[in-house]
Amino acid sequence: MGAQLVLWPALSRRIRAASLPAFSDARREREFDALRCGVTLIEVVVAVAILAVIAAIILSSDLLVSPNDRERYDAAADALAKLTQAIVGSDPTNPQTSFKWVINRYPRKLSQLTTPITTAGTTICGNTYSAGNVTKWLNPFWPQELRTTGTIIAPGFTVQDNLGAFPDAGLGYFNGTTGVLQATPTGGGQRTDGIISIRMPATLLADAQGLDLAVDGTLNGAAGIVRYAATDPTSVDYYIMVSGC
Repeated sequence: MGAQLVLWPALSRRIRAASLPAFSDARREREFDALRCGVTLIEVVVAVAILAVIAAIILSSDLLVSPNDRERYDAAADALAKLTQAIVGSDPTNPQTSFKWVINRYPRKLSQLTTPITTAGTTICGNTYSAGNVTKWLNPFWPQELRTTGTIIAPGFTVQDNLGAFPDAGLGYFNGTTGVLQATPTGGGQRTDGIISIRMPATLLADAQGLDLAVDGTLNGAAGIVRYAATDPTSVDYYIMVSGC
């Protein structure tokens, strides 16, 4: 009995010692599996998040653009907004600086913003400038020359000299009686409003769509400020609301 009591603790220690490596190996294996599963889970979560962002962009706009393209579209949108202000902008609280409010007429050509007008030049309605209009042209309305051959406002976007006007589709003045578009504001009532445009011919369809998203926030060439046909290349019109000639 005494021998058994002496031998049992030693045997127990040997059994525990023999079993420890197996227990440690199993635990390490479980820890490794847990770590491996954790890394995989993180990777899956990140991948799903990225795919969700991409899907949201595609579903909301139907057009996936690169950062460089986005920069071009934003630059074109900014230039067109500033050009519009140079043509028709009004600030009653400060001295007027736009062509419309200095000359009291809308220009027929973009080049008239940077080249002094003459009595041989015409307004958007086709009327010649008066001597009084000519004397009011003192300084350019745009910081860079707007060329008669067209001007690049951003990579991929060139504005033509002539502004879009009647009889081009969707442009002109609304008849005061019938509402039909025409060359000049006439008809009953006091209606003198109309639509002209800054035109960018031979624009890639993808660029037209990118500009549409930057300006209107959607893809619809038949509505909003940016108008274009679904052809490639296409002609893009940037609509400007006007009143009178």
